[in-house]
Amino acid sequence: MQGCQRQGKKVICQAWVTANKDGQITYLAGNDYTRLIDTSGTQYVPSSVQGANQTTVSGMNISLVKGIPMKISATFADIPTLVQDIALFEVNINYGKGQFRNIKITESKIGTSPAPIKKKK
Repeated sequence: MQGCQRQGKKVICQAWVTANKDGQITYLAGNDYTRLIDTSGTQYVPSSVQGANQTTVSGMNISLVKGIPMKISATFADIPTLVQDIALFEVNINYGKGQFRNIKITESKIGTSPAPIKKKK
């Protein structure tokens, strides 16, 4: 699990998958099969899932290479800004479930300016 980042009301959760054998086809499911549950028990479904330079709502097949991790992500729209912690991020891969628990949502650094550099006197 790489983590979950907030961009306004959108939260993007990223994880890595690795094949056990070459040419393994992995199905990454979207819709109601991948989900996020906040600490108050509210469930959210992704607006899209991404992997292997593809984006979809329903799901996709990804061809993996043994031993090489591939990043996958799920984007959740309209997550209230008061939600700061995730009780469960569940990803459906090959009709099985990968579960990640107790995740802190971090703020995205995209679009922020770096801190100014102080000049030495």
